[in-house]
Amino acid sequence: MKAKALKSTDHPVEPNQATPGTGLTATQQRQRDRKHYGFWAILVLAPFFVRESAFKLPVDDDVLFFGRFAVMALMAAMVILWGGWRVRLGVGVMLAATLPSLFHDEIGKESVMRWGAWVMVVIAVGPLLASQRASRFRRVVWEYLRWLFIGICVASLLVSMLGIPLQGRGLFYGVLSHAMLLAPIAGLATIDCLYRYMSQPKFIWLLLLAGTATTMLLCGSRSAILACGSGCLWMLLSMRGLRRRQTILALAFLVGVFAVVDSGFLSFEAKNKFGTAPRVNERVLTEELWLKGGTDTRTWLWNARLREFKESPITGIGYALTFYGRISVKAKQIEPGSSYLAILSMTGLFGAVGWLALVGDLSSSYQRSAPSMSRLDRLALGGTAIFFVIHLAFEGYIYACGSLVGLIFYAWLGMAWDVVERNRLPRVTASAQPKVQPVKSA
Repeated sequence: MKAKALKSTDHPVEPNQATPGTGLTATQQRQRDRKHYGFWAILVLAPFFVRESAFKLPVDDDVLFFGRFAVMALMAAMVILWGGWRVRLGVGVMLAATLPSLFHDEIGKESVMRWGAWVMVVIAVGPLLASQRASRFRRVVWEYLRWLFIGICVASLLVSMLGIPLQGRGLFYGVLSHAMLLAPIAGLATIDCLYRYMSQPKFIWLLLLAGTATTMLLCGSRSAILACGSGCLWMLLSMRGLRRRQTILALAFLVGVFAVVDSGFLSFEAKNKFGTAPRVNERVLTEELWLKGGTDTRTWLWNARLREFKESPITGIGYALTFYGRISVKAKQIEPGSSYLAILSMTGLFGAVGWLALVGDLSSSYQRSAPSMSRLDRLALGGTAIFFVIHLAFEGYIYACGSLVGLIFYAWLGMAWDVVERNRLPRVTASAQPKVQPVKSA
């Protein structure tokens, strides 16, 4: 017997139901949002993806670098001008808590500009401002990102099979400039394909699930695999009311993909890091992952961040600064090694308290909205949340204003907060409780 999709009662708004306050069905509302906000979503995403592309483009890198900030400033202004917004308290506290990190002798104009660009990202696609129009814009951005994740994975596999030479770093980088960029995108795509299969069990989603999972394995990123595996496992274990055969099939399919890929049945000629000349020997697709094994590539970076935190525990050493560890002066890049430790080292206890305020505010809203949220919404938000919670521990993009993965993280956080608030139940106060009249004795 074929597994069935979820019933309409399992999701808050189905295509045949009117969206409250608009009279439009959910499908009509999505089409209307794409028409109104699709251009702005493409405008925001294009500079980030184009700059991280493995294709050689006749565009100067500095143009794309500063173009991202110009577009983000424009989009932040648009969100503000749309009006009807309010500042989310937890996010506002978090931003304010990073301000003391700008008042250091080592802080230059570049760090201040990076902080300003980061704030614009939080305004434009992140959760700072809550409004109806901003929420619809963020929903379109995340919808486009979900399809981009899948498209990038499929394109990367096709480019590899066709042997098209591209320029990137890492054993398998596909159509992006670095394997460590492709890995988290493939991980998020895997979670999304699993979610799509849960909501609508069709073979196409299983096929895409295999492709995205294969892409992630090819990249050899242990943090992305751990984060994605944990998110998928949580989603599979949280499935209630769905057919058990559907769950077992999806899990067995993932295990089968890994077994086929790792067996060496699929192999290719590994290219050098610039993708221009293949090596002579063929290598198993996941050899990069097994070669890493338990090799420690993070402890020295974590120790560097802890050392910086000890030197300035209250306000940190300064926003977007690192004194120790790996620093690329030419590329103007730093590698914190962990977003959580970057918070401590760059913004100190002030920054840590600010992020705790953000998490507390979001958690409080979620507790009030969870009873009215659909199982699908909880699965989608929970699986992706687990991915980021784990991945942020190994990658330091939380303060990276120009990072593609950082943009994806804040776009998801903004969309997720909107979903939570959309389902939030009103707080019941003591005065609103029904009064119970005492029973008089006869």
